[in-house]
Amino acid sequence: MSRYSFDPQFGDVIRRAGIDLGQLLRQCGLPEGLFGRRDILLTRTEYFRLVEALGSMERDMPQLAERIALDGRIETLSPPVFAAYCSDNGMTFLRRLAHYKQLVGPVKIRIGQDSDGVRVTVTSDNDREPLPAFFAKLELMFIVGVLRRATQVHVRPVRSTPASVMLSRGDLVLPFVSRNDAMWQYFEPELRRRLSEMEDEDTVVARVRSALVEMLPAGRATADGVAARLRMGKRTLQRKLAEENTTFQQQLRLTRLLLTKNYLRNGNRSNDDIAFLLGYEDTSSFLRAFSAWTGQHIAEYRKDQATGLPSAPLDDGENPSRKH
Repeated sequence: MSRYSFDPQFGDVIRRAGIDLGQLLRQCGLPEGLFGRRDILLTRTEYFRLVEALGSMERDMPQLAERIALDGRIETLSPPVFAAYCSDNGMTFLRRLAHYKQLVGPVKIRIGQDSDGVRVTVTSDNDREPLPAFFAKLELMFIVGVLRRATQVHVRPVRSTPASVMLSRGDLVLPFVSRNDAMWQYFEPELRRRLSEMEDEDTVVARVRSALVEMLPAGRATADGVAARLRMGKRTLQRKLAEENTTFQQQLRLTRLLLTKNYLRNGNRSNDDIAFLLGYEDTSSFLRAFSAWTGQHIAEYRKDQATGLPSAPLDDGENPSRKH
């Protein structure tokens, strides 16, 4: 399940908007000390609950969305947004924001062009969970607010709907006074890396491996057990893995390979401990599997590691994707 980084300083933005943080967090069922944490990671559901709780307070605070979205420091709260703020103009800003926004929120930003200008639409990143209306309102107001601050021109949408704004092409080519090419070059490689990792985490293979790591020590790492954990049927799991050119047994084997390599490199675990952690019923089964992987008894492998000699490779442990 994807988790989204939520900057703790956003709590200050909410306070400046006049919201009681404790009341807000209690209302959406999140820990009251959430904004005191160094790193905040929220699931899509938690993120939506938080924003919906904010939206429910708008009835008594009609200007709440404007206070949050137009806060002068909000664009500095996350690297993807700040990097986009360093763009040369509004069009570049929108493209960068659309590309990297998913790193910090369960939102998709779509850009389309027609005869009237450039349409910016915000939606949930999951079709099964629609974007809360207050969330869409915040995002669109934020985009317009950044355009105004970065150009120092009072940009006005040509027209708007609850989920989109139409912007003039002329406004989007106005130069940004916040342009900073050096800062963009500093941020971009890390943003690309994080986006790649996030996309990898969304593959079924990655989700299966993650489930196996947690389930192997309990001896419950079966196809049925993993499918249930991922909330899908066994046949669906097998089909999705086939679409990624692999099988459950391959992933079970490769996960055990990777874990074995890690256990042998780090710490002084016994063969019994490793066998247990990998979900084998007995140590002899693990030792037979190890010899099949490496063509070497585990005692020889440990000795080679201790003396610095090159050990037999643990099959495709360094690049498990090669056998998919």
